[in-house]
Amino acid sequence: MNGAIRITAGILLPSILLGWLHNLSAGVVLSIGAMCVGNTDNPGPIHHRRNGMIACVLIIFLVTLLTGWASGSEWMTGILVFLFCFVFSFMSIYGARASSIGINALLVMVLNIDRQRHGWDVIINAAYVLAGGIWYTVLSLALYSFRPYRLVRQVLGESIQSTAGYLRIKASFYSPDIDYDKSYRQLVESQVSNHEKQDLVRELLFKSRNIVQESTHTGRVLVMIFLDIIDLFERIMTSQQDYQLLHRIFDGSGLMEDFHRLILGLADELDEIGIALMSGKRFRRERRARGPHPADKRKTKRLQGQAPDRRERRRIYRTEEHTGQHPGHQRPAAYPYTDIPLLTAS
Repeated sequence: MNGAIRITAGILLPSILLGWLHNLSAGVVLSIGAMCVGNTDNPGPIHHRRNGMIACVLIIFLVTLLTGWASGSEWMTGILVFLFCFVFSFMSIYGARASSIGINALLVMVLNIDRQRHGWDVIINAAYVLAGGIWYTVLSLALYSFRPYRLVRQVLGESIQSTAGYLRIKASFYSPDIDYDKSYRQLVESQVSNHEKQDLVRELLFKSRNIVQESTHTGRVLVMIFLDIIDLFERIMTSQQDYQLLHRIFDGSGLMEDFHRLILGLADELDEIGIALMSGKRFRRERRARGPHPADKRKTKRLQGQAPDRRERRRIYRTEEHTGQHPGHQRPAAYPYTDIPLLTAS
C-alpha cells in the first residue's frame, strides 16, 4: 500500500504541478521519466535500490537522447532499435532488477521513436526525462531515510502470512475429505513461495548495514522475529506424518478434527501477527469465549478480600515451612512401589 502511494505520488505530482503552471507537456515527459525509474524500484537492500535507480536514470537519458537524434534517419533508427532490443533484452540474465531496467529503457525508446525533434528540442526532451527520474530517486531515498524499517516490516509481515498459508495447507491433511494430490501440490508451491520471501527478508536484514550493525531495539526485534519464523517454518516443513494411517485409526473419534481446528487457530494468529507487524501496531491476542483469564480471577478475588495477596501468601508459606505443615515438605516414609524406606538424616 505504501509502495503504491509512493509510486503514484512520484509519477503524478510533476504533471499536476506543471499542468497548474500551464506547461502540461513538460510535466507529462517528467512523469514518464519518474514512471520508468519507479518501475525499477523493487524491494531489496537500499544500496541495490539506489544503484538500480541511478543506473536507470542514466540509461533512459541516453536512450531518449540517442532516439531523438536518430529520429530523422530511418537507417539510424533501425540500427538503434536492433541494438537496444538486443542489449536490453540480454540484461535480463542479471536478475529481475536489471531486467526491469532494460524493459523501461525499451519503453522510453518506443514512446520517443515516432516524434521527430531537431536541435535543442532533443536535449530539452532528454533533460525532462532525466529530471523526472532524478525526482523519483530523491523521493524514494528520502522516504526510506525517514522510515528505514518500513520496507523490512512489510516484507517480514508478508513472510509471516505466507508461513500461515503453509500451515493452513498442513492443516488440510487432518480434514476428513482430504485430496492428497492437490494438497501435496499446494504444499510444494507454498514452500517455494515461502523460500523466495525469506530470501528477500534475509537480503533486507543482513545486507543492510544500518540494520545489522546498529544496536537499536527495532533492529534487534526484527532480526529475532525473522529467526523465529525461520525456525517455525523449518519445524512445520520437517513434521511429516502418515496421514492415511492416522485417518484409518482416528477417523470418527473427533481427534483429527480437533487437530485441524487447532492448527487453523495457530495460522490465524500468525496472520494477525503479520498484519500487526506491517501496520506497526501492537499485536493483542483476542480472548476466546471461555470466560476470564485465571489471573483476572485471582485479581478479582484479591480485590474482594476472598484471597490473600502475595505478601500474605508468602507469610503463610514460611510459617507452614517452619512448622512442617506445608504439603510440599511432608515426605512419604517409603517409595510408592517398593518397600525400601527413604534414607533420612540421623
